[in-house]
Amino acid sequence: MRILTLVPLAAVLAGCPPETVTCGPFEEVYVWADQDGDGFGGEAPIGYTCAPQPNQATNNVDCDDDNATVNPSAPEACDVVDNDCDGSVDESLSFYPWFEDVDGDGYGNPDMKQTFCAQPGTDWILVSGDCNDIDPDINPKAIEVCDGGIDNDCDGQADDGDGSLDLATTIRWYVDGDGDGYGGDTYFDQCLSPNPDAVTLGGDCNDANAQINPGVLEVCNPNADENCNMLLDDEDPYIDPASQRTYFADVDEDGYGDPNVTTLACVASVGIGVENDLDCDDMDAEANVTQNWYVDEDGDGVGSFDQFVATQCVRPTAGECAAPNTCEPEADGDDCQPNDPDIFPGQWDPCEDGIDSDCDTLDTCRSCKHWQDTLGAALAVDGVYEIEPTAGDFALLYCDMTVDGGGWTLVASTRDETLNDAGTPFAYIDMQTLNPTQSHKPIWSGMRQVVKAESDIRFACKIAGSSILDVDLSFYDNLWYMGITNGTDTQSCFNENDGVGADPPPARSNNVSGAYLPAGDQWNFGYLEGEDKCDDEQDFTVDFDDGGINGNGADGTDWGESNGTLKCTGNNMGEAWFIFVREH
Repeated sequence: MRILTLVPLAAVLAGCPPETVTCGPFEEVYVWADQDGDGFGGEAPIGYTCAPQPNQATNNVDCDDDNATVNPSAPEACDVVDNDCDGSVDESLSFYPWFEDVDGDGYGNPDMKQTFCAQPGTDWILVSGDCNDIDPDINPKAIEVCDGGIDNDCDGQADDGDGSLDLATTIRWYVDGDGDGYGGDTYFDQCLSPNPDAVTLGGDCNDANAQINPGVLEVCNPNADENCNMLLDDEDPYIDPASQRTYFADVDEDGYGDPNVTTLACVASVGIGVENDLDCDDMDAEANVTQNWYVDEDGDGVGSFDQFVATQCVRPTAGECAAPNTCEPEADGDDCQPNDPDIFPGQWDPCEDGIDSDCDTLDTCRSCKHWQDTLGAALAVDGVYEIEPTAGDFALLYCDMTVDGGGWTLVASTRDETLNDAGTPFAYIDMQTLNPTQSHKPIWSGMRQVVKAESDIRFACKIAGSSILDVDLSFYDNLWYMGITNGTDTQSCFNENDGVGADPPPARSNNVSGAYLPAGDQWNFGYLEGEDKCDDEQDFTVDFDDGGINGNGADGTDWGESNGTLKCTGNNMGEAWFIFVREH
């Protein structure tokens, strides 16, 4: 039997005397201090005892007897401590790569890495890929934008080289072909200029002309829109006034301008004015320059030369010109019946009615149209009529009252040989028929006093054996009759030299087929060529829709003579050629 003197740790600490315990055989045990009370003793031995007392343990395997969470039965925790006292630290735990995220954008710096089983700090995260960890706007989730080469989304590419570039941040670059600082229709949306000639301003409507772009002023030129705003000349408020001309107001539209009212414009037009400043009264279309004035007693708008009042510019309004009378200018003519308001110069004058309604001393019909207007469409039939275009100059001529509205006066008729564009003052007997017997190359000029302005003209022909016209072309509102009856063939040039200086295309009809083309509808070859040159008597031709002399002979609308070849429908089989004219 062993008698042990036990000194409990608490008694020792309290200063109590030792307690004597008597143990049975083989009952004593050796104990170590268990200071943290976790059931495992540390390195401090106590000795033998009958039974372990509080804070004693029969083992000494506790590797940290000051920490109750550290002992051989404790679970291993991620704390860089040997929690289970097996000699290893943080064994059997999962370790992860942690990356420092300084800018707090949720992406860590791949170059700042720690492999650990728990987050080493609040700035450390498990997501890597940040290529700039001091800028929260740069990370793999950021949007690539144009900013001078910065790789915003950390994919190794920047700006134009990055396929994920936000196009909303790009610059639109235009190709500037003429170097005026404005590009045309070709452009590129990207960060940097695609080439040295690229510019950021577009809208150039002519990128081959440096004088045309949105940055210049419009100038007077009807063929170009200099500032590309789709407005031309005077309709453009951004026109350069230095390119415009001064025009004088013409309110009364008499062709004379008011010297006190001016405007700048490219061209004169109604509402803009005229170039002269000669109008003394711009509210009176008849008062414009100094002239003779005569009393108008019957109020028909024309004064009588027997009642002279004054020579001046403005209209007299006093004396004999006071109401109820007015005074009218000499330019209106002499009222041959000053007391009859239905008779005056310019009045419609039916022919053969015994009244000289227009004071021209004639009561005969001046043309076939005059006959048609007098008789009416129902009574005006095709045939030979006597006309008097000028006083004392009577002629019996064929009138076509049927085709294309009628009222056509025959002024040329020839057989076997085509006409020349040359005038003759003499009417000949074959102008009374559409079956001429002789060759008459010139055109009768007797209608020149009737056709004083634009008129309608017809070119017709028949091929051998035909009883009807095989080519019959009407051309409207032109001065061709006045041109082709001006004198000799050389003097009466008709669209010579491949159409240089040719008239703009008039409205025209093919009276055989019924086809119609409006004014301005261009010829297929760009012009109507009447003759190669003025002194070439072997050329004088027209065509409905191509080049005349050198046109398409197969279209069936050829009329005249080209280089000595007769043309009628393109078959080159001529019999008779005709020209008609109709005044407006």
